[in-house]
Amino acid sequence: RAPALIDPNYLSEPADLSVLAEGVALARDLGASTAFGEWRGEEIYPGSSWADIATQHDFIRRAANSFHHPVGTCRIGSVVDEALRVRGIADLRVIDASVLPGIPAAMANAAVTAVAEKASDLVLAG
Repeated sequence: RAPALIDPNYLSEPADLSVLAEGVALARDLGASTAFGEWRGEEIYPGSSWADIATQHDFIRRAANSFHHPVGTCRIGSVVDEALRVRGIADLRVIDASVLPGIPAAMANAAVTAVAEKASDLVLAG
């Protein structure tokens, strides 16, 4: 009955940090371009904390955040069947974003609502 330990292991791959550092560098270059000169003030974030690779990675670790929409951990067809029943465990269904095969192109709430609506029909039908 102990609570589950959930560790998404974000930024555990060095390549993830490198790609994000390239993205931040590109955004900083765009912001520093003459096209934004009339609107730009002094850079505040990340500012001077963008000095070297170590501080860049530190900044990314502190600033990066997920949209908190993990999906696919119980995909339909693998962990659950088409009626959202967990394979091998009687009377247990998964009815959340984890049954989706991937992150939707929009906010996940609409897809999860559709899953929940379908699930309610399945549960009521037996």
